[in-house]
Amino acid sequence: MYPGQPTTCDYCGAEMGPVRRSILRHCGKLACMSEDARTASARLAAELDETAARRRKRFREARPDLLERVAQEAGCAPEQVRIEPMPHYPPNMVPLDEERRATFLAHLDEVLAQAFATTPEEAAREYPPHPVDPGEPPQATPACATCRGFCCRPGGKHNAFLTLAVIQGFRVADPDIGADTLRDRYEERLSDSIAEGGCVFAGPEGCTLERSWRAPICNRFHCGTLSRSLDRMKADPPEGPVVFPGFTEGGGMGVVSVMEQDGSWRELEE
Repeated sequence: MYPGQPTTCDYCGAEMGPVRRSILRHCGKLACMSEDARTASARLAAELDETAARRRKRFREARPDLLERVAQEAGCAPEQVRIEPMPHYPPNMVPLDEERRATFLAHLDEVLAQAFATTPEEAAREYPPHPVDPGEPPQATPACATCRGFCCRPGGKHNAFLTLAVIQGFRVADPDIGADTLRDRYEERLSDSIAEGGCVFAGPEGCTLERSWRAPICNRFHCGTLSRSLDRMKADPPEGPVVFPGFTEGGGMGVVSVMEQDGSWRELEE
């Protein structure tokens, strides 16, 4: 160990082995693990808030004209326009080639064959029904649109996350649904143009699937930036319109979306 390196748990003070302490801050007790998780969560929230504040300031300085325009259209003061910066990952849209299409359909056929080798009653003993979509806070839609759905792109490697468990969930929820119905549902929604390397349903206007047809993870997952933004707006509800400026990895500003208090939203520019 290096001189001055801590040798005890940050939370209870218990002595720790040098190797473990060089990797972890806690001794492994449940209470200390929980406290460490809370500390890490608070640290991440603070980092996300700091990034948002920095980008919010930059946007105000760079685009006062846009803020003034939004405020005038909403009939409020510029100070009442909420700014919630989002990441922006402009996709490279490419045609869905026959190889990608065939690969996905082969995966779907394999999963359907496995699923329909059992009865709905047998499936129900092992799999829960497909969850009812709880919906999302309205701000999530323009926020994700500003980003351009970067978190959807792993769906390319994972065949839209349509696993055996997902298909069985549909069958448990609707025992009368057939394999052909499910296959047609997905084949008909394959997008002609997709984000390069991304999900076969990630089209130019976003996901081509209805929310109730998606894998549960597609409706549940929020990136850290969006989760923290929603937390802020829940704790301190906006008094006027919300502007979602998109920031690229290189620090540039991309698309800007605005959501009115009535829930309607639009993209202002890119």
